[in-house]
Amino acid sequence: MFCKGRCRNSWSIRRCCPTRGSSWHSRSRTHISGVALTPLGSGCTLPKAMSLPNNIFLVGFMASGKTNVGRILSRLIGWEFVDADLELAKRTGRSIPEIFQEDGEDAFRDLERSLIKELASDSKKVIAMGGGAFVDPDNREQLLTHGLVLCLRAEPETIHRRITEGMLGGAESRPLLAGTPPLERIKELLGERTESYAKAHHTIDTDFLTTEQVAQEALKLFNESDAGTGG
Repeated sequence: MFCKGRCRNSWSIRRCCPTRGSSWHSRSRTHISGVALTPLGSGCTLPKAMSLPNNIFLVGFMASGKTNVGRILSRLIGWEFVDADLELAKRTGRSIPEIFQEDGEDAFRDLERSLIKELASDSKKVIAMGGGAFVDPDNREQLLTHGLVLCLRAEPETIHRRITEGMLGGAESRPLLAGTPPLERIKELLGERTESYAKAHHTIDTDFLTTEQVAQEALKLFNESDAGTGG
């Protein structure tokens, strides 16, 4: 099963099924030897074990490191890496900001939904999803039933710093940050998406980890899951 209570060194690992109604900043935690773990609720329903390895889906907010971690993780496992946003841009011949500007967000989400159905039906891929992909219920069901879903989490201030320092593309390359001070908009969007992100099989806090450390933790979670035992 996916929920296995393990703590790794000094970083925080948040498992599935957090308390309902919890916000991005305030969740019930248990502190053990400097490691913060979200306890499983008594009403938690664990996801069904997968009989095949299928895929690893990396979800989470923009600039959480999904692409960089995904590239490293794919090399560690020996699977193909796919960046869903880049794949969509390649197929349409337009960048994500161009699709948003010319067709609107609804049109982009339709294209994204079709791509996710295709990717979910494949196997042995590490796939970095767009920041809003896991919010859609249909997408979420596809990902949760066709692979191991790992959410990469970072605090709003960390995300803002990564974006503004140009580590993962400036704010101008993020359509959903247009027209609003970035940090304020980041906090707003995170608040809207917290409940959806919490439904991932596992969540890894990335604030104080390198991309290599996050990839290693993701590899451990994969090896511990039933997905890692498939042929």
